[in-house]
Amino acid sequence: MGTKNLATAFLSFLTAGFAFCADSAEAPKTLFDEAFFADAKESFSAEIGIGFESAYIFRGAKLASASIVPTLDLACALGGGFGLRGGFFNDTSIENSSYVETDITCGITYAAGAFSFDAGYCAYLYPHDKDTHEFSFCVSYDTSEFLGDFAVSPFVEYYYDVVLYVNTLEAGLSYSAPITKWLIESEWGSIDLAATYGHVFARRSANDYNYVMFSADFKIALTSFASFSAGVRYSNKSAGGANSEDNCWFGTGMKLAF
Repeated sequence: MGTKNLATAFLSFLTAGFAFCADSAEAPKTLFDEAFFADAKESFSAEIGIGFESAYIFRGAKLASASIVPTLDLACALGGGFGLRGGFFNDTSIENSSYVETDITCGITYAAGAFSFDAGYCAYLYPHDKDTHEFSFCVSYDTSEFLGDFAVSPFVEYYYDVVLYVNTLEAGLSYSAPITKWLIESEWGSIDLAATYGHVFARRSANDYNYVMFSADFKIALTSFASFSAGVRYSNKSAGGANSEDNCWFGTGMKLAF
């Protein structure tokens, strides 16, 4: 089966799953039925974001300078620990109009206790370059049950690009410190930290490289559904010689969650 057919089949499966989420075993409900919206709210979640990044860094490599970054994330709970997710990401460079990237993502999730599993697909679409398609599998662990406010969230994720024949392995940690809770006993502000190490196994071993990425953001909950964040990021790509690079940049954004 070709890459496009495989991707189309995967997307079709997830579309059918989202349609199943909206279905109900009860009698049909009209769009004005309050119960319909109540059931949908229980199953669906959505997050819309708009951000600015002073640079666009992907797996340790700088791809663009200052960029506007709109995002959309959707999730649907199927029950029994299973769920579906879908997403949209766009990076449009302000300084270089020829660089535009749009990512369409989807995946199947499963939660078992503190463990979460995610099998996903991403289409990287470039109007001025060749599109690529990637599949991924992620395992993460939630330590909040026994670490409380000091819980870290470790993860390991594997990616395979079926167009470029590139394998990538990542491992990392994230932590959200409820700083305003500690200081003024109010939970509207946090410092979100993340650290990632990755290794890219290129088609030619001479092009393999390691990278590390760090970020620190101050996040403010403006309302129950709106938040603002701003922070700094750092990355290092260890590819040897002129192919190695260090990057330090900043970003800010607003998100609405439903």
